Amino acid sequence: MFTGLIDDLGTVFAARKTLEIATALADKVGVGDSVSVDGACLSVVRIRSGRCRFEVSPETLSKTLAGTYRKGRKVNLELPIGVDEALQGHLVQGHVDGMETVLEVRRRDVGCKVRVSRSPRSEELVVEKGSIAVNGISLTVASVDAGEFTVALIPQTLESTNAESWRPGARVNVEFDILGKYVRNYLRKTEASQRLRRFLEEGR
Repeated sequence: MFTGLIDDLGTVFAARKTLEIATALADKVGVGDSVSVDGACLSVVRIRSGRCRFEVSPETLSKTLAGTYRKGRKVNLELPIGVDEALQGHLVQGHVDGMETVLEVRRRDVGCKVRVSRSPRSEELVVEKGSIAVNGISLTVASVDAGEFTVALIPQTLESTNAESWRPGARVNVEFDILGKYVRNYLRKTEASQRLRRFLEEGR
Protein backbone atom coordinates (compact mmCIF):
# COMPACT_ATOMS: atom_id res chain seq x y z
CA MET A 1 0.00 0.00 0.00
CA PHE A 2 1.20 3.49 -0.87
CA THR A 3 0.14 7.04 0.01
CA GLY A 4 0.83 8.98 -3.18
CA LEU A 5 3.76 10.93 -1.74
CA ILE A 6 6.65 10.50 -4.17
CA ASP A 7 9.99 9.43 -2.69
CA ASP A 8 12.22 9.87 -5.74
CA LEU A 9 12.20 10.87 -9.38
CA GLY A 10 13.90 7.95 -11.14
CA THR A 11 15.30 7.70 -14.67
CA VAL A 12 14.45 4.86 -17.03
CA PHE A 13 17.68 3.11 -18.07
CA ALA A 14 16.14 0.30 -20.12
CA ALA A 15 12.57 -0.46 -21.15
CA ARG A 16 11.82 -3.64 -23.03
CA LYS A 17 10.50 -6.89 -21.54
CA THR A 18 12.07 -5.70 -18.30
CA LEU A 19 12.11 -2.18 -16.90
CA GLU A 20 15.31 -0.85 -15.38
CA ILE A 21 15.33 2.40 -13.42
CA ALA A 22 18.21 4.37 -11.92
CA THR A 23 17.17 5.68 -8.51
CA ALA A 24 18.52 6.79 -5.15
CA LEU A 25 16.10 4.26 -3.62
CA ALA A 26 18.14 1.31 -4.92
CA ASP A 27 19.93 0.91 -1.58
CA LYS A 28 16.63 0.98 0.33
CA VAL A 29 14.90 -1.96 -1.35
CA GLY A 30 15.52 -5.67 -1.78
CA VAL A 31 14.64 -8.25 -4.40
CA GLY A 32 10.92 -9.00 -4.16
CA ASP A 33 10.02 -5.61 -2.69
CA SER A 34 7.22 -3.55 -4.19
CA VAL A 35 7.78 -0.10 -5.65
CA SER A 36 5.21 2.25 -7.15
CA VAL A 37 6.36 3.38 -10.60
CA ASP A 38 4.17 6.24 -11.83
CA GLY A 39 1.48 4.72 -9.64
CA ALA A 40 1.84 1.12 -10.84
CA CYS A 41 2.97 -1.39 -8.20
CA LEU A 42 5.91 -3.41 -9.55
CA SER A 43 8.21 -5.98 -7.90
CA VAL A 44 11.99 -5.60 -7.85
CA VAL A 45 13.74 -8.57 -9.50
CA ARG A 46 17.32 -7.29 -9.44
CA ILE A 47 19.37 -4.46 -7.95
CA ARG A 48 22.73 -3.43 -9.35
CA SER A 49 24.81 -0.27 -9.73
CA GLY A 50 22.13 2.02 -8.36
CA ARG A 51 19.46 0.60 -10.64
CA CYS A 52 16.35 -1.47 -9.92
CA ARG A 53 15.02 -3.95 -12.44
CA PHE A 54 11.35 -4.89 -12.71
CA GLU A 55 9.56 -7.48 -14.79
CA VAL A 56 6.44 -5.99 -16.37
CA SER A 57 3.42 -8.13 -17.29
CA PRO A 58 1.59 -7.75 -20.63
CA GLU A 59 -1.42 -6.46 -18.66
CA THR A 60 0.66 -3.67 -17.11
CA LEU A 61 2.26 -2.82 -20.45
CA SER A 62 -1.14 -2.45 -22.10
CA LYS A 63 -2.99 -0.59 -19.35
CA THR A 64 -0.33 1.76 -17.94
CA LEU A 65 2.37 4.10 -19.14
CA ALA A 66 4.95 1.31 -18.80
CA GLY A 67 4.37 0.34 -22.42
CA THR A 68 5.46 3.82 -23.57
CA TYR A 69 8.65 4.20 -21.56
CA ARG A 70 11.91 5.01 -23.31
CA LYS A 71 15.44 5.46 -21.99
CA GLY A 72 15.80 8.77 -20.13
CA ARG A 73 12.14 9.01 -19.13
CA LYS A 74 11.58 10.42 -15.63
CA VAL A 75 9.25 8.34 -13.46
CA ASN A 76 7.69 8.89 -10.04
CA LEU A 77 8.80 6.32 -7.46
CA GLU A 78 7.36 5.56 -4.04
CA LEU A 79 8.12 2.89 -1.46
CA PRO A 80 5.26 1.19 0.42
CA ILE A 81 4.10 2.76 3.67
CA GLY A 82 4.84 1.00 6.96
CA VAL A 83 1.97 0.09 9.27
CA ASP A 84 3.40 2.43 11.93
CA GLU A 85 3.77 5.44 9.61
CA ALA A 86 1.45 8.43 9.40
CA LEU A 87 -0.86 8.47 6.38
CA GLN A 88 0.11 11.77 4.76
CA GLY A 89 -1.63 11.42 1.38
CA HIS A 90 -4.40 8.86 0.81
CA LEU A 91 -4.55 5.08 0.42
CA VAL A 92 -3.12 4.15 -2.98
CA GLN A 93 -2.98 0.49 -3.98
CA GLY A 94 -0.71 0.80 -6.96
CA HIS A 95 -3.42 -0.80 -9.14
CA VAL A 96 -3.80 1.63 -12.01
CA ASP A 97 -7.39 1.88 -13.26
CA GLY A 98 -6.36 3.21 -16.65
CA MET A 99 -4.71 6.02 -18.57
CA GLU A 100 -6.16 9.46 -19.17
CA THR A 101 -5.03 12.51 -21.15
CA VAL A 102 -3.85 15.91 -19.94
CA LEU A 103 -6.14 18.47 -21.59
CA GLU A 104 -4.75 21.74 -20.32
CA VAL A 105 -2.02 23.07 -18.02
CA ARG A 106 -2.72 26.52 -16.61
CA ARG A 107 0.35 28.07 -15.01
CA ARG A 108 -0.22 30.41 -12.08
CA ASP A 109 1.98 32.58 -9.88
CA VAL A 110 2.11 29.64 -7.46
CA GLY A 111 1.89 26.20 -9.04
CA CYS A 112 -0.61 25.32 -11.74
CA LYS A 113 -3.99 23.78 -12.48
CA VAL A 114 -4.26 20.76 -14.73
CA ARG A 115 -7.34 19.54 -16.58
CA VAL A 116 -7.42 15.79 -17.20
CA SER A 117 -9.85 13.71 -19.23
CA ARG A 118 -12.26 11.41 -17.41
CA SER A 119 -13.78 8.26 -18.89
CA PRO A 120 -17.53 7.59 -18.44
CA ARG A 121 -16.88 4.58 -16.21
CA SER A 122 -15.38 6.87 -13.56
CA GLU A 123 -18.48 9.03 -13.18
CA GLU A 124 -19.18 8.02 -9.57
CA LEU A 125 -15.49 7.73 -8.62
CA VAL A 126 -14.24 11.28 -9.16
CA VAL A 127 -15.74 13.76 -6.71
CA GLU A 128 -14.92 17.38 -5.96
CA LYS A 129 -12.50 17.68 -3.02
CA GLY A 130 -11.94 13.91 -3.16
CA SER A 131 -8.60 12.15 -3.62
CA ILE A 132 -7.14 10.73 -6.83
CA ALA A 133 -3.72 9.37 -7.79
CA VAL A 134 -2.28 10.70 -11.05
CA ASN A 135 1.04 9.09 -12.03
CA GLY A 136 1.13 7.89 -8.44
CA ILE A 137 0.81 11.40 -6.99
CA SER A 138 -1.89 11.90 -4.36
CA LEU A 139 -3.91 14.89 -5.52
CA THR A 140 -7.15 16.59 -4.51
CA VAL A 141 -9.80 17.01 -7.17
CA ALA A 142 -10.44 20.74 -7.50
CA SER A 143 -13.45 20.43 -9.80
CA VAL A 144 -15.36 17.89 -11.88
CA ASP A 145 -16.99 18.55 -15.24
CA ALA A 146 -18.42 16.44 -18.03
CA GLY A 147 -15.64 14.17 -19.25
CA GLU A 148 -12.89 15.82 -17.21
CA PHE A 149 -11.57 16.80 -13.80
CA THR A 150 -9.12 19.42 -12.56
CA VAL A 151 -6.32 19.15 -10.00
CA ALA A 152 -4.11 21.86 -8.52
CA LEU A 153 -0.36 21.32 -8.14
CA ILE A 154 1.83 23.28 -5.75
CA PRO A 155 5.45 24.18 -6.61
CA GLN A 156 6.87 21.45 -4.36
CA THR A 157 4.93 18.79 -6.27
CA LEU A 158 6.12 20.18 -9.60
CA GLU A 159 9.74 20.18 -8.42
CA SER A 160 9.75 16.65 -6.98
CA THR A 161 7.67 14.74 -9.54
CA ASN A 162 7.33 14.36 -13.29
CA ALA A 163 4.23 16.57 -13.21
CA GLU A 164 6.53 19.40 -14.30
CA SER A 165 6.72 17.76 -17.73
CA TRP A 166 2.96 17.39 -18.23
CA ARG A 167 1.70 19.07 -21.37
CA PRO A 168 -1.62 18.90 -23.26
CA GLY A 169 -1.83 15.50 -24.92
CA ALA A 170 0.36 13.74 -22.35
CA ARG A 171 -0.93 10.42 -21.06
CA VAL A 172 -1.05 9.78 -17.31
CA ASN A 173 -1.82 6.80 -15.08
CA VAL A 174 -4.92 7.24 -12.92
CA GLU A 175 -6.06 5.31 -9.85
CA PHE A 176 -9.38 6.17 -8.25
CA ASP A 177 -9.90 6.24 -4.50
CA ILE A 178 -10.34 2.66 -3.23
CA LEU A 179 -13.02 3.78 -0.75
CA GLY A 180 -15.11 5.15 -3.60
CA LYS A 181 -14.74 1.91 -5.56
CA TYR A 182 -15.97 -0.17 -2.61
CA VAL A 183 -18.93 2.14 -2.02
CA ARG A 184 -19.92 2.03 -5.70
CA ASN A 185 -19.64 -1.76 -5.77
CA TYR A 186 -21.78 -2.07 -2.63
CA LEU A 187 -24.47 0.28 -3.97
CA ARG A 188 -24.61 -1.51 -7.31
CA LYS A 189 -25.04 -4.88 -5.61
CA THR A 190 -27.68 -3.42 -3.29
CA GLU A 191 -29.61 -1.93 -6.20
CA ALA A 192 -29.40 -5.21 -8.13
CA SER A 193 -30.63 -7.11 -5.06
CA GLN A 194 -33.56 -4.72 -4.64
CA ARG A 195 -34.54 -5.06 -8.32
CA LEU A 196 -34.44 -8.87 -8.05
CA ARG A 197 -36.56 -8.79 -4.88
CA ARG A 198 -39.17 -6.57 -6.57
CA PHE A 199 -39.21 -8.84 -9.62
CA LEU A 200 -39.75 -11.95 -7.48
CA GLU A 201 -42.46 -10.26 -5.44
CA GLU A 202 -44.31 -9.09 -8.55
CA GLY A 203 -44.20 -12.59 -9.99
CA ARG A 204 -45.93 -14.20 -7.05
